[in-house]
Amino acid sequence: MKLLSDQGFDIDFAALVEKLGTPFFLFQEKVLKERYQTLSDALVKHYPHTRIYYSAKTNFSKWVLRSLRGYGSNVEIACGQELLAARRAGFEPQQICFDGPVKVADDIRYALQEGIGYFYFDSLEDAKRVSAIAVAMGKKVKSGFRIHPRLGGFLSGAAEFYITKFGIPIEKAVEIYQEAQQLPNLELEAISSHIGSQIISVRPYLQLVDQLTRLAILLTKQGFTIHEINLGGGFPSGTLIKTTPFNFALRFLGVQYRHPVPELATYAEEIAKRFGQRVERLALKPVLATEPGRSFASQMGILVSRVSVLKEPWVILDASKYFIPESIFFAQ
Repeated sequence: MKLLSDQGFDIDFAALVEKLGTPFFLFQEKVLKERYQTLSDALVKHYPHTRIYYSAKTNFSKWVLRSLRGYGSNVEIACGQELLAARRAGFEPQQICFDGPVKVADDIRYALQEGIGYFYFDSLEDAKRVSAIAVAMGKKVKSGFRIHPRLGGFLSGAAEFYITKFGIPIEKAVEIYQEAQQLPNLELEAISSHIGSQIISVRPYLQLVDQLTRLAILLTKQGFTIHEINLGGGFPSGTLIKTTPFNFALRFLGVQYRHPVPELATYAEEIAKRFGQRVERLALKPVLATEPGRSFASQMGILVSRVSVLKEPWVILDASKYFIPESIFFAQ
C-alpha cells in the first residue's frame, strides 16, 4: 500500500509493478487533501463551528490517517482496532468518537482508558453497559445517542428496516435521554445519526438537520445542553454507481446510465446553511459534525492489477472483486 504525494499518478507503472508485484493499491495524497479541504472549507464558510470525523473503517492505513490528522481532521471509530490505528497515527483522544451498534467490553474499557471525545449509543442497553464499565473504572463519559429519524420516502421497505439497527427512534429520543440521564458517569451532551451510504441527494440531509435541531431544542427545554450534533456519513463517491431497479433495467437493455452525483461542496454548503438557520433558537450554538468516509477514500486511489488469463470474452486478473469490497447495494 502506497500513498503518493502531490505529483499524482505521473509515474513509471511498469517499474513500480516490477518492484512491488501485483495486485496493490495506489493512493494519491493530493486527492485526499483536496476532498478534505473542499468539505471543510464549504462547511466553515456557512457555519463556523464544525468538526469532521473521518470514518476510519473506510481505510485506516497509517498513511491515510496521518495525512488526515495533518489536515486537521478528527476520526470516527467503531472498534478497538480502529482506535489503536488512530492513536498510532497521532490522533489525540479528544479527536475521536466511538459509535456503532456493537461495542464489546474490552473495546469500551480501552476507549475509556484513552479518554476519547465522545461515545455515541445505539440503544439504552448500550448506554447502560458503558455506564457500568465507566463506574468501575472511575471515568466520566461525554456521550449522546444516535437517532433513527423519519425521512419519509427516502428509505422504504427492506432498506428502511436495515437502517433501524443504527440508533433509537426519534419519537422516543427525549424519553430515552431522560432515562439515560439517571445513569451514573454519563454526560449526555450530543446527538448523532446515520442515514445510510452513497446518498446521492442533499435533500435527506436537510430533512435530518431539521429533525435533529428540533430534537436539540426539545432536549434543551428538558435541561440538557447539546454541544455537538453529528449528521453521520453517507456522502457519496463519484466512483460508485448506486444499483437501483431503474439503472439495473437500463443495464439489462444495454444502456449505460450514471446517476449524477452532486459535488461534495454542494452537500456541505446546503447543510451548513440550513443548520445555521435551525440553531438560531439555541443559546449555545452546537458543533456541526460529519463523518465522511467513502467520499474521501474511494476517489483517491486505484487498484493496480495484472492480466493473468485472456479467455474470450473474459479477461482474468490477479485481483478479484473481493479486493474492492462494497455494499451489496452498489455496483461498478
